[in-house]
Amino acid sequence: MELVNGEPIVEAMRAVKSAEEIKGIQKAAAIAELGMKTAIGLIRPGIRECDIMTEAEYFMRKEGGRLSTLNYFGSGMRSCIAHHTPSEKKIEAGDVVTIDIHGAFRGYCADLARTVLCGKMRKDVAKAHDLLHKAQEESLRFCTANGSLRSTLQAFYRVLRGAKPLRFLTGRCSMGSGS
Repeated sequence: MELVNGEPIVEAMRAVKSAEEIKGIQKAAAIAELGMKTAIGLIRPGIRECDIMTEAEYFMRKEGGRLSTLNYFGSGMRSCIAHHTPSEKKIEAGDVVTIDIHGAFRGYCADLARTVLCGKMRKDVAKAHDLLHKAQEESLRFCTANGSLRSTLQAFYRVLRGAKPLRFLTGRCSMGSGS
């Protein structure tokens, strides 16, 4: 008996979606959008991160969705932590809030991530935003047919290294192998 890698065969079979599968994907996306809309709508000073995510997840489930993985929520200093479990921290005016919602329906999944602001933007947050935008613009110059993820990430972090004393992401800013 010879073992054969069946991954390419399965990938080719799954590449084309039926009308029913497309409806499942659309429903998963609608459920994730509902969760995101709910979470953003609840952001205000004094409400806990965990309460916001509990409500978002409740409405997603009520719509027939399933949670395909954990949902993440971080505010203030916690907003720069990738995959941040919602805590009992209360939202404060001026907090940067990051939300990562995962909705699912009949095995199809959707992943939405947003960064929002609670109230007016402080000067330090505005400066950080401008530097992150500059880093993003710089890294986009390496997103070409001949570019690599490694060169793109190096360009991104090169800009941020010059941004002291501001602190940014504690982890990677991308998904992938980094090669």
